Amino acid sequence: MYLSLGGLTFESFYQEGRIAALPPDMALFLDSAIQQMNLGISLIVAEVDRSGPHIYGIEDPGCHQCYDHIGCHAIGSGRRHALLTLISQDHHREASLWETVGRAYTAKREAEMAPGVGSATDVCLITQTEQRLLSDVELQNLNQWYREQVASRQLEPFQPPDGEEQSEQ
Repeated sequence: MYLSLGGLTFESFYQEGRIAALPPDMALFLDSAIQQMNLGISLIVAEVDRSGPHIYGIEDPGCHQCYDHIGCHAIGSGRRHALLTLISQDHHREASLWETVGRAYTAKREAEMAPGVGSATDVCLITQTEQRLLSDVELQNLNQWYREQVASRQLEPFQPPDGEEQSEQ
């Protein structure tokens, strides 16, 4: 935005050295404005190397955090719901692949309660030997498992202790 007003691009400003041709106070102002610009972008980067799995979160303006110690991260408008679900399930980095898939799917579905979180879901498995999306059949099986889990944890109506009456208010 700031650069386009002067006919500049990010590449011409930094890579082609046009920043040096500007008065120092203007160059400093533009550089500072670019560094502080928040595009509202969040990204999860996951990898597996010789030392094991790694997960990073990157948020505007270029802040990054490693989440290896807790073994999970979430982004987007449902992130709080998802993270609370994972924490309540005692998720940890030593969980098996399929425990993690089930917990992550549950967290995503629980996060759908947050405004703006849609129901469309893709699951990508990343291991030391493969990266693949779950098939439609696998997703249907996962969804069926989730529905059974939700149905099995329905709370019974509260019953007051014997001899105490419930007040109707």
